[in-house]
Amino acid sequence: MTNAPAASPQPTSLLHLAVAGGHVDTLRLLLQRLHPEALNARDDRGHTALECAVMEGRTDLVALLLEHGVGGGTLR
Repeated sequence: MTNAPAASPQPTSLLHLAVAGGHVDTLRLLLQRLHPEALNARDDRGHTALECAVMEGRTDLVALLLEHGVGGGTLR
């Protein structure tokens, strides 16, 4: 019996993918086009894109997300 490595959690939305990849221009475009409810979606670990940007130390992405009203007190 072999021990397979545990699968790492995957981003679950385009917003999470943009944050995970550090794609500022893509994130900006998504923020302009996504439905407001989608902006605070949580990934399979329960984190919003804003929380992921904070955990990654991406202050540029955090600022962009906050400028577009993402968050609204969702940080834990």
